[in-house]
Amino acid sequence: MQCKKWHHFKLEPQRIPFKTLLSAHDLVNLYDSKATDRSSRFLQNYQKKYGNHGFYQVSIPVFSRDKKVFYIDLNTFGSGQSFLFTFKNGKWTHRVVSTWMS
Repeated sequence: MQCKKWHHFKLEPQRIPFKTLLSAHDLVNLYDSKATDRSSRFLQNYQKKYGNHGFYQVSIPVFSRDKKVFYIDLNTFGSGQSFLFTFKNGKWTHRVVSTWMS
């Protein structure tokens, strides 16, 4: 059921004033599928447009039925982590469930 709603999911930029939100479309446009080293070309294109700032790619959260647990992936260029957030005793806590690095 949640997957059907993802199409309309949008983050509200005014709620995250300390970051610049980019759409997946913005990032896809920085790839050059014809480049020999697509990763390096992507990074060059990204830095040309946005400077030497890092970025995170955030997955759509997947919630439990009771909305007290959700799973999310947070990736950056060359590494990432998966988190499980749990709402207990009036506050959210999280733990890392996996980490990857290329």
